[in-house]
Amino acid sequence: MSGVFSRWQPRYAEHGIATFPVGEAKKPSIRGWQKVGLKGSAELANKFGDTNALGYVTGRRSNITVLDIDSTDERIAEDAIRRHGQPAIVTRTASGKCHLLYRYNGERRRIRPWPELPIDVLGDNGYALATPSKLATGSYEIIHGHFDDLASLKAMVGLEATPAITPVPARFSGMRQGDGRNRALWERCMRTGAGCSFDRMMEIAREANQQFKEPLMDAEVIKIAKSAWEHDAMGLNFFLRPRIMLDHDIFDQLAALSPDAILLWVRLERYHGGNDRFALAKPMAASMGWSIPRWKAARSALAQAGVIKCFHPGGRGPNDPPIYRWALKGA
Repeated sequence: MSGVFSRWQPRYAEHGIATFPVGEAKKPSIRGWQKVGLKGSAELANKFGDTNALGYVTGRRSNITVLDIDSTDERIAEDAIRRHGQPAIVTRTASGKCHLLYRYNGERRRIRPWPELPIDVLGDNGYALATPSKLATGSYEIIHGHFDDLASLKAMVGLEATPAITPVPARFSGMRQGDGRNRALWERCMRTGAGCSFDRMMEIAREANQQFKEPLMDAEVIKIAKSAWEHDAMGLNFFLRPRIMLDHDIFDQLAALSPDAILLWVRLERYHGGNDRFALAKPMAASMGWSIPRWKAARSALAQAGVIKCFHPGGRGPNDPPIYRWALKGA
């Protein structure tokens, strides 16, 4: 019972904050950490007595919103404080960056709400490491305020104009092995983590992974986050900067198709190239200026060529369109 987590869990519990153990890679040591309550937190303190890092869920569960300054440039933190008010507690992270702690006031979790600034808002369903967590790279420590100031945090100001992060798609909650989890998670990282650090990309990936009915192994999540981060860093994030990419296998398949089939593929690639599943319903024909028979013929040609595959035939009413997936992309 000598670890930081076991010693500090009771102190956080006194402020109504449920904490959980965190490993060296800043990864929660348990599943279901988003739902840990005070009783469960106390039980974990006994089980993980030697753990030296602890975390908590931001937002309504802890009554804390964290402004996460993803930079060691003190001027960025100072400017954020001028914009959003002096926080009662400022924490320096193990990597020398800053967490500004405010009282929760309905804030959502937002990644890079200001595209030009390396700042995230950790509100509902966010996650932060708590002081005095210790990692191999260093410790988390309070550099302004005192631990007991958790009882007197002030609400943040100046967030009214910030855009909200796109929520995790509802379909994640039902996805399990064989449902295209890898592709869905990679797309989530690409769409949500543009311009962020690798550490933030990892947090995005791990949080989204926990929404799957059957989460992926963490080694696979790390691999996906690394791939997404590298693609974005090289300017290849075509989800946010759309381009049409044509690999050799698809080109060989399309070369023998009709011009209509190729044109339909181009349109699908433009709007659904990063989606594992997508609707292909008759209203699309009108949007292309085609008759329904012409559009259906092109759709059938793509299906017969093995470019797309029908996942759900639909037809049970106006809100039940046919659902397809990419067959050549391994979706």
